[in-house]
Amino acid sequence: MACNGFFECLLKLLNFVLTITGLAMVGYGVYLLVEWTKISAGGDGNHELLNLGRPMLAAVVSPWDDIVEKLPKAWY
Repeated sequence: MACNGFFECLLKLLNFVLTITGLAMVGYGVYLLVEWTKISAGGDGNHELLNLGRPMLAAVVSPWDDIVEKLPKAWY
């Protein structure tokens, strides 16, 4: 019977971790929405690059810019 108490505690801990993770994802989504509305509210046509904590992604994507430009254009 002690095994049931252990699994209950383990499942409660897992539920707590998943709840905190979900709340963090919602909070990050709200943060991104606020940052997006700040940039899009400018209206001057000057679209600045929004770099929100993923600088390595920009470093990985930048070498591919030349490859994308060399691809043939669509025929239609």
